[in-house]
Amino acid sequence: MRKIALSLLTGLMSAFTFNRLATRFLSDYLPMPWIWGLTGLIFLLLTIKPSKQWLSFVISFDLILFGWQKIFHLQAHVPQSVLDLPFSSMPPETVNWAYFQSSYPYLVCIGSAQMLCSFLLFSGRTRLLGLIMLIPILMNIMMIDIFYQIGIAALLHAGTLLAGVIFLLEEYFEQLRQLFFQHSSTNMHIGFPIAAAVVPFLLVITSPSTDKHPALTGKYRVTNSPLTTLYLEQHNDVTLEWGNTAHRYVGEYQYRGDTLIAGPLKGIIKLESNHLKFTGILNKDSVHLDMIRE
Repeated sequence: MRKIALSLLTGLMSAFTFNRLATRFLSDYLPMPWIWGLTGLIFLLLTIKPSKQWLSFVISFDLILFGWQKIFHLQAHVPQSVLDLPFSSMPPETVNWAYFQSSYPYLVCIGSAQMLCSFLLFSGRTRLLGLIMLIPILMNIMMIDIFYQIGIAALLHAGTLLAGVIFLLEEYFEQLRQLFFQHSSTNMHIGFPIAAAVVPFLLVITSPSTDKHPALTGKYRVTNSPLTTLYLEQHNDVTLEWGNTAHRYVGEYQYRGDTLIAGPLKGIIKLESNHLKFTGILNKDSVHLDMIRE
């Protein structure tokens, strides 16, 4: 069983790494069917003659490549034309890459951590440390792939990397068991972990809600006024927009009874399904506004 697992992991990791390199550097010279065929051939060859040493090398090579790509701006790039789009219109994958792109030093730290852990695999003295450090890194990558919908290919790639790391850790399982699960005379009283779990939970669920007026909270399109959009947010935050984001009022609103006071907007509101009917004053002018929740 171990030999089969080693064969599959070695073949898959080699195929993933080659395909990524070939797609980037050879796609101008070879048609994609050829690249796919070569990828399959490499998978078969490395499956026939697997080794832990080669598996460790290809995992390190792949992660070091990812690390250098982050440092030299070859990963996490979103075009400026996309960044200028409304945030709410972006798919989760674009939001993820825009987040990483917004801080180059942070991206360098991530890439450097991947490379450091990979270099640790080349020495028997540091291999265990490198493998342990890679587990949270790869699990985080997998969660990003899942929850930000990066794609099934990226998820399979990250999953294979994680499976390879766990396989290489297998020879250290007994050492890890003794390190983490051996009996200790310094255990805390049972009350401490219970209090640490329960008290913060109780504090959070009994704290006042930040959404003081949930029936009003939302985005409203104004249909009959130069004022085009109204945002009523949590913490009683309010934004009034005239046409575009360059013409906005941002502040806090007050709502008592049926009276709304939001900066230059003051008057009586009536909630009707997904509509707000407003009668009052906007910038000293009397207005009757029809607002549709979006």
